[in-house]
Amino acid sequence: MALDWLLVRPANSEGGWWTRMSTQPLGLLYLAAVLKRAGHRVRVVDGVLDRNWKNSACDALRAARPDAIGVSLLSSHLDAVADFTGRIRRDGYDGLIVGGGPGATYADDATLNRLDFDIVTQGEAEDTIGDLARAMDDRSGVDDVPGIRFRCDGGYVSAPARPLRMDLDELPMPDQEVSPLPRYFGRPSMDLMFRDPRWASIMTSRSCFFGCTFCAQPLGKKLRERSAENVMAELDDYVGRWGVREVQIVDDRFNSNPDHVRRVCDALMEKPYRLHLVFPNGLRLDMLDDDLIDRLVRAGMDRILAPIESGSPERQKSIKKHLDLRKATAAIREMRRRGVLIRATVMLGFPDETKEEMERSIRVALDSGAHQLSIHRVIPLHGSKLRREAVRRGLGDVDSEHDYISGKFNLSAVPEKTIRRLIRWAVIRSLSPQRLLTTLRIVPRNGYTMYARVLASKLAGI
Repeated sequence: MALDWLLVRPANSEGGWWTRMSTQPLGLLYLAAVLKRAGHRVRVVDGVLDRNWKNSACDALRAARPDAIGVSLLSSHLDAVADFTGRIRRDGYDGLIVGGGPGATYADDATLNRLDFDIVTQGEAEDTIGDLARAMDDRSGVDDVPGIRFRCDGGYVSAPARPLRMDLDELPMPDQEVSPLPRYFGRPSMDLMFRDPRWASIMTSRSCFFGCTFCAQPLGKKLRERSAENVMAELDDYVGRWGVREVQIVDDRFNSNPDHVRRVCDALMEKPYRLHLVFPNGLRLDMLDDDLIDRLVRAGMDRILAPIESGSPERQKSIKKHLDLRKATAAIREMRRRGVLIRATVMLGFPDETKEEMERSIRVALDSGAHQLSIHRVIPLHGSKLRREAVRRGLGDVDSEHDYISGKFNLSAVPEKTIRRLIRWAVIRSLSPQRLLTTLRIVPRNGYTMYARVLASKLAGI
């Protein structure tokens, strides 16, 4: 028997212009493809596209009562999702509500009860959702479905763990029909700009084997890669069917395996089309040698986010990032020489971080050759070692702040006023006439507004 599913990606009810950045909801699109392949019917409501997503989801519920609702959320969505699930329960919905994503995976029982989830998927959910749908279809118990937590006696009980899927090529391609790709065209992408409005998001590998304390690693540490042929099949479809010309590669760490980079780049260079490649979060700088940079540039690399995080070697050790700053800045300079737009990022507010370390981080980023500088606050994400340390040491209300761009969360002993002065000093230093002119020449014109807003907000200290 075919089941009806409503899949929802929530959005924060509040937030500034920076909350408008978009990616396709790849997690939900993979789930939709799995469910549809099994004969089920799927609708998707995406809060990134629809700021009134709660009303839209309620309208969808009234139009056709689904057998199950799946909500994929981050920790920053907890309040909005609790409001949504409370609303639909008051309206009489008595079907299954399934939570997924990092916000559900790492939530405690009290939070899950507040969210009113019947079932929570742990980590990757394609195989789990398939088994769950079969159990619902057969009207058998779902308690034995591996990879879930289910409600029981006022709390949640874990079923047997599910091993990670090793062969990603066996998964169906993300279903771009349930939330059609052109709906995202012309919207601010993950880095709030685009070289071509016809852009798409893609993931070529999963997991990251590094152990940064500020990362939750919801996909585990075992690196798994799609074959270059499988990746090209997805890109061929996007180019041929939708006219895509820009691709955001959203892997946790695209270059964990240099051979994977070479295979994907070589396959791209053989294609008759040319794509702008964007890396908004997934490159390890000190693993980019001249050969990899050359291949990436020839394959179409347009711009990257360059995560330095800290310019202090001691802090690099304490946060378990262990970035080789000399190699990282050398890679930034080489990519700049090759015409790549680079935005370097640093994070301020680590436990025990000093004012001198913050100054050093800013100087390293400014002197690296990056065109732009982003200064983020440290956020103790659910599931991260950093959050566990912050809780153990009583370093503030770790659940009070989820905004790494405009938030003011601080786990260090450096006063907030001092941090804000440092940020303003960094922005002023970044506005030298030469740097500004060079940056404006290379930034896509639709990115001018974002660039101005970032500078203004940092100068204003908000």
